[in-house]
Amino acid sequence: MRIVYSHDIFSFQAYGGISRYFVELAKRIPANEAQVRIFAGLHINEYLSGTPGLIGFKLPVLKNRGVTARIINASMYVVRKRINDWAERALIRTDPQTVLHLSYYTYPPARKKLKLVVTVYDMIPELFGQYFPHQDRGARLKRLCCDRADKIIAIST
Repeated sequence: MRIVYSHDIFSFQAYGGISRYFVELAKRIPANEAQVRIFAGLHINEYLSGTPGLIGFKLPVLKNRGVTARIINASMYVVRKRINDWAERALIRTDPQTVLHLSYYTYPPARKKLKLVVTVYDMIPELFGQYFPHQDRGARLKRLCCDRADKIIAIST
């Protein structure tokens, strides 16, 4: 069996609990139980350095907090995401025994035979929706991922 962690969280999070969770999870799966790959693609994540099974390249991020830097970083995220989505589809197409573990809520691949695992981090926006009106798109993607998933891991309420 081959477990592939998707690029999504690594494409936009340099530091943070979710990306740290996936790096630590990948490190702790014994090699004799599964072949583990983190497909980070073109990423900005700082935790991935030296991680076994890493597929990807770290790109620089503009540190300036000005408007121009934010516009460039946001534009580069869109480019990274499109390239990474394409490359990830090619990667998971090669092996029917692949289990794809989504690292964040995104449109899941359409392959019916692909085993899909989703980690649900937080249900607070769904439980208290009146306080999170801007979370509609995120909640819909989370629901779509959970509906399509073969297994769901819940690490928080």
